[in-house]
Amino acid sequence: MPAVSVIVAIYNIEKYLPRALDSLVNQTLRDIEIIAVDDGSTDSCPQIADRYAEKDPRIHVIHRKNGGLSAARNTGLSAASGDYIGYLDGDDFAEPSMYEKMFRACKDFGAGMCCVRYRIVDEDGKTPPRELSREPAGGWKAPVCFDRDEAVCHWLAQEDEILIRNSVWSKLFRRDLVEGLTFAEGHNSEDIMYTTIAMTKASKVAYVDEPLYNYVFGRSDSIMNKDRGERRFRDEIPFLRQQIRYFRDHGMDEASDRAAFWFYTQMLYYDLDFREAGMKDYARRLEREIRPDRAEIERIYKAPYVTEGDRRRMELFLTSPALYALLSRLYEKCVVPLKQKRKS
Repeated sequence: MPAVSVIVAIYNIEKYLPRALDSLVNQTLRDIEIIAVDDGSTDSCPQIADRYAEKDPRIHVIHRKNGGLSAARNTGLSAASGDYIGYLDGDDFAEPSMYEKMFRACKDFGAGMCCVRYRIVDEDGKTPPRELSREPAGGWKAPVCFDRDEAVCHWLAQEDEILIRNSVWSKLFRRDLVEGLTFAEGHNSEDIMYTTIAMTKASKVAYVDEPLYNYVFGRSDSIMNKDRGERRFRDEIPFLRQQIRYFRDHGMDEASDRAAFWFYTQMLYYDLDFREAGMKDYARRLEREIRPDRAEIERIYKAPYVTEGDRRRMELFLTSPALYALLSRLYEKCVVPLKQKRKS
């Protein structure tokens, strides 16, 4: 059995696939199994994957009828034999030491899973200056380990200091945590519940404070850039609500409240995004979505980790979403540039 199995979902990404597979073939951890799942690609991806498999026996290619990202990942998981499971999207790529460092952290700490920082890059793999500026002057910190509740708290805080997000591609999972766990097929944002369930089952979570995964952002043909209104209502909002319930059902009341706070924070952002994009029907739909939650929102926003600014923004939104949007635009236009000018 290999130490690590990495599942690569592939669909019509011939421009990026060689870079992704090269990044896995050249990992410093040699005891690795690469499960390349061709999800019914109609471009040259099947041939590219097969050529790589001919050259490297660690690569196993599965050709299947198109069923979407979740179905492809489930197919790969059923074929994986590694002690630990990782995921890489076929248009992204990993740094050479990524899987060795995550695997070593899991072993050193006795952790059930490991999370790693990631870097946002453009289609050519170049890092924007904004991303480069995130690296601290003293360099990245040594790997650390959290107990389950600490890890969940860092994750739900959505902080930059400990960068843990929903994505499965920035994580390594011990097999027993994900045995029998599948992605919801026919949906996007499927990482939310997969990560929620796995992390809830982990007693320890390691964290490697280095940007070892390269996430390609801004592809014009990416599913993340299409139909974002319907995607949010069909997939993301239901999964986030399911996450809140899951924590509550498993006796993690504080995690459930923090997840709810993050959910409502996201809803404010989405409302502004819809309005700025001229998608007012979706904005009104979102406002109707959370209006019945007013009593729960008022309870959640009394928590000590909720800032006074957060409370005031939510109170304004609940009073008048249109006024909230207007004042938010004025703040971004007038106050934020002034603050930036003072800092410089």
